[in-house]
Amino acid sequence: MNFIEAIIDTLGSEFNINNDRIYACGYSEGGIFSYELGCRLNNRIAAFASVSGSMLTESYRLTNGFGSCSPNHPTAVLLIPGTNDGSFHSMYNGFQPYYLSVNEINHLLVNT
Repeated sequence: MNFIEAIIDTLGSEFNINNDRIYACGYSEGGIFSYELGCRLNNRIAAFASVSGSMLTESYRLTNGFGSCSPNHPTAVLLIPGTNDGSFHSMYNGFQPYYLSVNEINHLLVNT
């Protein structure tokens, strides 16, 4: 995350960007990463989108040192899942114990 923060800082110092409008989007593994940015850089990310990528379960996050996903402000999220996606990291119904289902993701993000 330090690298991504350094990119944001560098862009902010070299260009006239609005730091309140930093967005993340990713496809597949990039979608998983956009969830991480939304969770771990929530103070810098205004909104994020994940296309065909799931979100890590809380137990996997904590066991592997990612920390809890606890946004500190309301964050707009766009999820674009596929019901026939066969890739284990983007299955609509999740892939326990690693990835949440779409319904679990929605519940987590709405109630955080």
